[in-house]
Formats: sequence, structure tokens, C-alpha cells
Amino acid sequence: MAFSFPKKITIFVRVAEESDDQVRLFFSTLQTQNCPSELEWLVVYQGVDPAKMNLLKKYEFAVLSHIEADDFSLGALLNWVMASSSCDWVLALTPAHVPKCSDWLTALLRYASNVKRFGVAFLSENQNAWPQGRWFEDVIRLHPLGLHECNLDACLMHKHAWKGCSFRQDLECAEGYVWSVHICQKGYSVDSVGRALRLLPPSQITLKDRFWNARAEACAVGYALSDFILCPSLWRLVVLGLLKDIVIGGKLLLRKLRGIAYLKLLCASIAVRLGAYAGVMDGLREASLKMNKRAKHRH
Repeated sequence: MAFSFPKKITIFVRVAEESDDQVRLFFSTLQTQNCPSELEWLVVYQGVDPAKMNLLKKYEFAVLSHIEADDFSLGALLNWVMASSSCDWVLALTPAHVPKCSDWLTALLRYASNVKRFGVAFLSENQNAWPQGRWFEDVIRLHPLGLHECNLDACLMHKHAWKGCSFRQDLECAEGYVWSVHICQKGYSVDSVGRALRLLPPSQITLKDRFWNARAEACAVGYALSDFILCPSLWRLVVLGLLKDIVIGGKLLLRKLRGIAYLKLLCASIAVRLGAYAGVMDGLREASLKMNKRAKHRH
């Protein structure tokens, strides 16, 4: 059967503290994509700068909304987006994700339309064009090592998957991972695809921040998924992950990467993996207390 583009897709954009130039570049690039589908824009500004809001008002968006930082919940926001969208396909991005070519959206829709029971495709960083393929079953078994893949700030979703499983609104992080596990259990495809996007330079993150970020994400995962995901060998996963990083780092050293750069890479990896281990253990402990309370209440 020949591929046919959807008549209309929704592009949801969450604008935060990006500069005005970044915002202009993002929207000008997206609006010049060679895609025959009509674009429905749902834009939310999460910030307090009136000038930024005035800049966004100059564009013709179907919906332009504003939320205060204190009221922000990514799960609640995405549930609103999916309910408000008039399309089956919803693409979520931020101004940090700028397509590198004018055919990017066309290629993404073409790929997703050929996936059986498509649920979500996280647009992971990859210089190559498209599929890395279905990968999520393995990630579920090794979830302390795969949290970074599930990025709801850069993904293509299908509304059918969301209708049977909405986003958790009580989590402060890891919402994408938790949602992906649930829709995967329901038989929907969860993929990782190259995106050919240009990302803004990342801000400097300390090792302490890396540890606590990984701990917070993993804690949310351990708490939310404890009913059907167990990790009895977390130390094994941490050690295997570190060995993998050492091998990768060794290859980089062979390419004459400076030793200090490799040392920073290894230290960052240790911080993330130990944070993930601590977070999952805390999350499972919290979930165990929750389930014990439920059991006592039933008796």
C-alpha cells in the first residue's frame, strides 16, 4: 500500500527560557518544512517574560497559552495537549530541537506510518537519518540505564496509544519513561529514531547535579513501575554499564581524545549510574511502603 500523509498533524511546542533568536530560528525552520500535511500549532509559554509572550503572539498559532512555573506539570500539560489536539499525530518539541533539513518532518511521518501499532517515537540524537528500530523491551529490563531515551520534549506520539493510557500527573520527572512502559505493555510500538536535529549547546552540569537528576528520575520510575518491574540485580547493571563506558572511553582515547576529557566522561557516567541505583532503590522502598499500607487497609 502506498504511503499517504495525514491531512493534519499537531505540533506542540513548549517554550521556556530560550532566547528570542532561538525561538525565531525554531519556528521559521519548522514552518518551512516540505510536508504536505496541514500543521496545527499548540504553543505553551512557560515563563514570566512579557516580551517573550509578545514575540510568540506575532505567529499564527491555533492555541497560544501561558503557564507559571509553579503550576507546571508535564504530565498534566501533555494530557491537555492530547485532548485538545484535533489530529491523530502529535509532535512535541522545544526550541532546542531545530531540524537540519527541510525534509525532516516528511521522513519522520513516512517512517512512523509504516510501524505496526505505532505508539511513540523518541527522537534520540543521531546523525544518521531514520530508524534505530524497536528497542524498548530490552530497555524495560534494564531501566536504570535507559532513562535518558524517553524524552517527551522531543517525540512523535499517536493519540490512539494515549487514549488507552494517559500520562501520570503525579510525577515530577520520568513521565515519558513510565508512559512508554505502560503503552508498550498494551502492545504499542515504542521506538527510538534518529532525528537530524540541531540541539542548543548544553549548559554545564555538575557531577552533583547529574547524580541527583538521575536519582530523581530513577526514584520516580521505581515508585511508579514497581507493580510489574523488578530489578534484583541493580549492582550488576551498574557495573556492566560502567564497563561499557570504559570501553567506549578507551576507543575515544585511541582517537587521541585528551585524557582529561575521558576522565570527565567517566566521572559523569559514574555519577549518573550511582544516582540511578540509589533512586530505584528508594523508589522501590517507597512503593513497598505504599503497597503495605494498601494491604493493611484491606484487612
